[in-house]
Amino acid sequence: MFNWFDKNQRWLKKGLKQSKDKVFREYLLNGLADINQSIYDSHFLVLDFETTGLDINKDHIISAGFTEIRNNRILLNKSEHHLVSTKLKLTSENVGIHHLTDDVVAQGMQIKQLMEYLLTKM
Repeated sequence: MFNWFDKNQRWLKKGLKQSKDKVFREYLLNGLADINQSIYDSHFLVLDFETTGLDINKDHIISAGFTEIRNNRILLNKSEHHLVSTKLKLTSENVGIHHLTDDVVAQGMQIKQLMEYLLTKM
């Protein structure tokens, strides 16, 4: 039978053993949500990413937005949006979908900064 807790504990131990990144290690040390906790008492970070495409091997994240849900309430005052810079040139197809241009994206933060920040929010 599938045991959610045991499988995730193994994943956490493996991540702690392999990762040298301080922020990621701190995230892992916080532990996982209690599987028995009511969804109404849970805290969620809802993420939305804009990318240059769908290919994980070549496309980049260029924008990230998120909001929090606590006690079954969407906290709009906790919503944030961040641009992510990339050296990858955007195509007219990219821009047509997310309306972000090269000059706008160039003002964004580095992807490592974004991921570290998101881990502190999670």
